[in-house]
Amino acid sequence: MNFDSKKILMDDIITEIYNVRGFTKDNKISNKNLPDVILSKRPIELQFVSFSQHDIGHRSAYGHRWYLDFDFHVCHGPYPVTSIMHHHDFWEIIFVESDTLKIQIEAAVYNLNEGDVCILNRSTRHMEYFHQGQALIYIALSPDYINSWPADPNVAFQRPMSHLLENGSNLPRYQNRDFILARAKNRDAYYSATNLTQSIKNELQNNMPGSRYIVRGMIYRLITLFTLSKNYDTKYHDLGKSGEFGLASFTKEFLDTNKHRITLFELEGIMQYNGAYLNQLFKKKYQRSITEYNQDICLQYMAKLLLTTNRTIEDICHTIGFVNRTHVYKAFKEKYGHTPSEFRKNKSI
Repeated sequence: MNFDSKKILMDDIITEIYNVRGFTKDNKISNKNLPDVILSKRPIELQFVSFSQHDIGHRSAYGHRWYLDFDFHVCHGPYPVTSIMHHHDFWEIIFVESDTLKIQIEAAVYNLNEGDVCILNRSTRHMEYFHQGQALIYIALSPDYINSWPADPNVAFQRPMSHLLENGSNLPRYQNRDFILARAKNRDAYYSATNLTQSIKNELQNNMPGSRYIVRGMIYRLITLFTLSKNYDTKYHDLGKSGEFGLASFTKEFLDTNKHRITLFELEGIMQYNGAYLNQLFKKKYQRSITEYNQDICLQYMAKLLLTTNRTIEDICHTIGFVNRTHVYKAFKEKYGHTPSEFRKNKSI
């Protein structure tokens, strides 16, 4: 199967995939080729992702009896390359192999340095920021993989990891928003983690007899290193209901930044939250609906463009996303006391 010169649109980023190796019929390259999208439905997946200084990225993924290795092109323009806010149906471990990582988790942004680790629950929404010179390691652990963990006290997860795993299935959807941040205290922590991940890669790639048991042991050792080791400063974060107002704040920040008409349905796709739930939190904090606030922000932006540019009113409406001119003219006059053309004429005098 030839993927040479296959161009794929991911959000606003054009990626070009080439040099695919190790492709098997049960692994398909989707239209989401950047990090933390799993490439198979297997119980465990290990990924190495890096970005060069020349807009070339490399991604390799490993599981039992399969691997996928390819380069991709991504344009690091004036804006950061990001995923959308999303969550997974698996537990995710993100290890910063080199450089730094900025990651938004629910409504807060965290900065991770080389050697630092983030372990995310299945329903915890997050969004990574990717840049040149960065190298990340991802490990995805499926519910089946965790549920089939040996009932052996010698390999039982301790808190905070055990709490993270329990919350993955026991709490209601909107309360299941917890994660672990483990910050490396020294270079020994970094070397131990990188050596373990390389060993896991080798076992998955070689798939020798007994490798499945060896990989489980290494996963246990790696998580123990991150959560119980003296080499890491580990903190458990449980957002629960306390994250609700933060989510409303992030929604407001998104609307303030984008200044474009957006429906609750479209916002659902971006925020990965139910639109009615988002609107409920927003009204609770700001005493206005998302639709009302979004319209007000767009009208303010329209007024600014009327005064600072020579663009036609029709062009401005199109840019902001106003489709019904009768409605927007009425709303504009209610807010500013003039139609858009009168506003531009009177304010320019």
